Amino acid sequence: MIELKVDDSELKSLTRNTQSAMTIRQVIKSAGAKVKSVSLAVEKRVKQEMPVDTGRARASWGHGDESIWRVEDHGLTIVQGSNVPYVPILNAGHSQQAP
Repeated sequence: MIELKVDDSELKSLTRNTQSAMTIRQVIKSAGAKVKSVSLAVEKRVKQEMPVDTGRARASWGHGDESIWRVEDHGLTIVQGSNVPYVPILNAGHSQQAP
């Protein structure tokens, strides 16, 4: 699982200490959009590099039936992964398709 998280207290401090006209809400919204963009790019990359036999593991990553996908902290944290039990084994390099 890859976790990217931005502490919103740091964003609030950054907003107070800059001459930017952005409000805290705008900063959080902008940061959340970046986190979402990065998270979708991570999902795409994971799916591209995942070895495929039946396709179950690849389909389960991100937005599939057996997936883990949670948006937390006003969009500043996105947790993604798979509930397929053998994905950790694939990650460890035990695959006939991509050892």
